Amino acid sequence: MGPHIISEHFRIAGRIAEMAIALGVLCSAAFGQEQLAPTASSQTRILPVYTLPAGTTLSATVSYRNESSSDLNPLMDDVKPSGDDGVPTTQPGLSRAIEVSISGEMELSAIGRNGGEHLVRLRMPKAKVALGLDGSSAGFEAGNIARCLSGGAVFSNTAQGKVTRVWIRPECGPTSSGSVRTLIALIQFVVHETGTQDKEGWVTQEDDSTGAYSVKYSRQAETGGTVSFRKEKTRFLSPKATKKRTRHVVLPVIYQPQGGMDFAFDAATGNLRSIRARESYAIIINGRNVGTSNTAFGLEHIRWSIMPPKKQIALLKEHAAIARAVRATPLWVAQSSAEEDTLLYRQRLGNETVTSLLDELSAAEKKGNKDYNDTELYQKLKALIYLHPESCRRLAGAAASGKPDGLASRLLIRAMATIGSPQAQDAIVSVMRARAGDTDFVMAIIPVLGMFEEPAVSTETVLKGLAYHNDNDDITFTAQLALGAMAGNLAEDDPVRAQRIVEEFMSKYPAPSESHDISRVILVLGNARMDEYLPTLQMYAEHPMPEARSDAVYALRYYTGEKAENILIHALASDQDATTRREAAASLGFMEPGDRVVAALEQAYANEKIDEIRIEIVKSLWKFERQYPAIRQLLERVGEKDESEDVRKTVRSILNGHSEK
Repeated sequence: MGPHIISEHFRIAGRIAEMAIALGVLCSAAFGQEQLAPTASSQTRILPVYTLPAGTTLSATVSYRNESSSDLNPLMDDVKPSGDDGVPTTQPGLSRAIEVSISGEMELSAIGRNGGEHLVRLRMPKAKVALGLDGSSAGFEAGNIARCLSGGAVFSNTAQGKVTRVWIRPECGPTSSGSVRTLIALIQFVVHETGTQDKEGWVTQEDDSTGAYSVKYSRQAETGGTVSFRKEKTRFLSPKATKKRTRHVVLPVIYQPQGGMDFAFDAATGNLRSIRARESYAIIINGRNVGTSNTAFGLEHIRWSIMPPKKQIALLKEHAAIARAVRATPLWVAQSSAEEDTLLYRQRLGNETVTSLLDELSAAEKKGNKDYNDTELYQKLKALIYLHPESCRRLAGAAASGKPDGLASRLLIRAMATIGSPQAQDAIVSVMRARAGDTDFVMAIIPVLGMFEEPAVSTETVLKGLAYHNDNDDITFTAQLALGAMAGNLAEDDPVRAQRIVEEFMSKYPAPSESHDISRVILVLGNARMDEYLPTLQMYAEHPMPEARSDAVYALRYYTGEKAENILIHALASDQDATTRREAAASLGFMEPGDRVVAALEQAYANEKIDEIRIEIVKSLWKFERQYPAIRQLLERVGEKDESEDVRKTVRSILNGHSEK
């Protein structure tokens, strides 16, 4: 699995933690009729709904708590090394735990209409908010959420109770806005479109902070003048992507809901009495459980009240002003991870400064303890670089003046490379220039410069200087490979710049004839992962020189689509060179799961005589076992009956190592 694919796994961690802040399912009111205490008709079986006439307020006590945790280490089984005991080691920074609680009195005020929909203002003037991140309190962000709730937010809903739009004050950041949307979602009660009740219940679709769901409502037994309804999420509906992402591996996230919500209404008036909710999610990515979220929510009716006409007019005017300043959004909003990253990094950094962290780093390096656990210091350095990019200049100085292989250089370069901001990129380049005479150090830094998802122009310029104006061919070749990777990272968002990078490289090698130059061209195009160069790679996959063919099928593992699959399938089935067939078998394991790929691998196993190649075939087949369970049975037979002890041993190791997954 290539490094650009690995980076996608790290991005998932940010997305899960971003979602976990607002995980839970709050509810929004259905404001249907225009009378304060309507009578529910048993003949028409009109569902009791929240019935707020314009100018009235429902006050209720609410209590919300969500505990969410995620651990992405299971996704890294194929790329992280194992320890001495054979157990995969854990990758720092891939697990998170978040706790959120909100309590106090909630006011739901019907302030008017917007077309055919009702406008409702939600406000918690004295909300008590607690937020914990990885076991530590995040008081600053909790205060922001409380202030946002105190200022209030307006949402609109249909006569059936479905929330359609939300207006949140511009000073509320994404974290606070997500909490408001969560509370609105938890009070959502949507009647059947016909307005009638079905004895068996009804099914509808709703949104919350995690996305869209299919929801089932069912009526419970009526007792003591109270009619109750059970609301349960049955199926997560994947939201449509707002932007097509073709350059990165995007692993589908599946939420498996459990539990539900109980709504109690006054049987005579239809007025809401209470809500009780206990819900949980299992978060599944690539077939593996990577997180959980548990929510508890309660609402108890306190009173109904009528606001003075002047107050209602003032609230409408206030809403109109906010509506001109902000864009209305649905309950589910695809958010950037920037706000969540800021929250987590601020918590991780605490009161540390660039001076205190450099002092700690210097002390740790002087001790020279090989068993020193640098994870916590590394996480703090990342937080510092993210929150205070101006600190990169001092950090670069420390990295440049330290021992070439010392702790300071390793941790600082690693932290700056992970953040990848323009300031961090400039700092890494300055360190490399300060150590220009250390070839090993320069060679280690060059690949880092090619892996930034948003490479600065200055970073590109430095790489080109190394790639085209350097006397050391090892440095030249490594820089050219890094430029190919840079083009691959740019190809979707800035295709013109990406193509310019590759075309400049190709102009240096218009018709390579030497084997090392042919290999150079193939591997750079492999790193670029740009479909317009597939014909060139196909040409090399059919080249008379076996080395060129094996390099080409190796490079194709970073491509996707039917054309790349066809080239690899043909090479595996018919190439006379064993190395080429072996590389084709391995590269097919990087393709999208599909019938053609699996069938080609199975046929190749049946025909292949060379043990090494059969081993690569079964390794690739195993990668598709989750989508094709029959592969397990095939490998069990191979583990027993293959004529080669090496093949049988490999297969048994695969099956035993994954027997619990």
